[in-house]
Amino acid sequence: MMHSDKYIQALVGSQSFFEIHQEEVLGIKMDVFKNRPRSLVDFIELSASHGEKPYLIYQDKVISFTQHLRLVKKAAYILQSQHNVKPGDRVAIYAANCPEWIIFFWATVSIGAIACGLNGWWKGSEAIKAIAAADPNIIVCDQKRFDRIADQAKHPTLIFEDLDLTSYEEEVNSFIRINEDECACLLYTSGTTGTPKGVMTSHRSMIANSTLQMLQGAAVSQHSSSYGIDWSKNTPTSLLT
Repeated sequence: MMHSDKYIQALVGSQSFFEIHQEEVLGIKMDVFKNRPRSLVDFIELSASHGEKPYLIYQDKVISFTQHLRLVKKAAYILQSQHNVKPGDRVAIYAANCPEWIIFFWATVSIGAIACGLNGWWKGSEAIKAIAAADPNIIVCDQKRFDRIADQAKHPTLIFEDLDLTSYEEEVNSFIRINEDECACLLYTSGTTGTPKGVMTSHRSMIANSTLQMLQGAAVSQHSSSYGIDWSKNTPTSLLT
């Protein structure tokens, strides 16, 4: 931690964003971040405060925080209105790293559905096993991954290359807030000792992990500042990325 413990202790004090206190979580008293966002919906809505700052840079494409939020609302509209995705439903995402992956992840969790992030390196047979176990309402994927599963997939499929989100005018008016202990996504194990398993991960868990990363980053920044290092002049940073 680079001797940053004392900086962490200062950051988690009363009245701070990172203030820690005790709450009962599923019947067990635990230390939690008092001022945390209560779901990933709150998290992405907070990102709007960054406006036109870059959020995603992919090849020659730059997407700002504002643009990303609009695209998420459009993708959420497509999932809800065209594919009848409801809270608790599952949306499988099978694609290479790309902006659409991220957009549809946020669109899924923002309407109370569960994002199933399939490993883009999987062969078609591996993906089909995970899809059969998750039984998603829809699969969103790129063309390359679709070709791997086309002859076996039985679920409705939305292919990124067939979709131009920027051309859509419709978008959801509001997101759906659900309990922070509800499942947000299924993250899959590596499968080194067997078939990959989907691990249920809650909104609370993802928020806690993200907030902890922000806390550690803030502590390192303060520690560096004591040596005259100003990270803000060297590295583009954001609390919500």
